[in-house]
Amino acid sequence: MIDMGLVVSAPHPAEPHDHKPFVNPCHEALKPMATSVGDGTLIVELTPRGRERAGSIIRRHRLAERLFTDSLAMDSESEIEQQACKFEHILSPEATDKICTFLAHPRTCPHGAPIPPGPCCVGQTISKVRETVSPGRQITRDEMHER
Repeated sequence: MIDMGLVVSAPHPAEPHDHKPFVNPCHEALKPMATSVGDGTLIVELTPRGRERAGSIIRRHRLAERLFTDSLAMDSESEIEQQACKFEHILSPEATDKICTFLAHPRTCPHGAPIPPGPCCVGQTISKVRETVSPGRQITRDEMHER
């Protein structure tokens, strides 16, 4: 979890059916620069560049969740999360901005967490956005907010 420029990484809990313990490579990589909490949780302060990169990943992930939930009507929380985790690593900045624009610059993910604004959001007022999905079919969104 990333919040306020801090990374909080907890050890992966063992699954009952696991034959060998899972070691999260990211969790292990953070150990040398982290403050450890009694339960094995690590806390690391991000650099400004790290905060920027983390914000970009969070943006892509939360936009993917919105896309899967709102536009593709996926309802399996585990499937949405799994696919969003994949998307956050493959979307280009251009594709991310196109998805954000398609979704009318949402401010929060389906869970209510804020979506960091991107270049496409700055100064945007969205009012009665009409997007053609396929010939003869339109989706109308009546949203109005400024970033």
